Amino acid sequence: FIDYNDYYEEIDMDFSSDLNDDSHLNYWGSSKFTSYLGAFLSENGMPDRRGQENYETWDENVRLINEYVDQFK
Repeated sequence: FIDYNDYYEEIDMDFSSDLNDDSHLNYWGSSKFTSYLGAFLSENGMPDRRGQENYETWDENVRLINEYVDQFK
């Protein structure tokens, strides 16, 4: 069990801009958290599936999310 409440500083969580409400991350906060979690998983043996056969829908989902987010930059 990992209590990520102990890792706010390492995650670079900014409560004034990374929360949707009092207890839920917004897009930017969840991006920070998933980046931190992804690094942890990678460092502990989880393979990167980007660009691999049978994972095309994951790549497409990332493309669509990035396209959507780019509208707000």
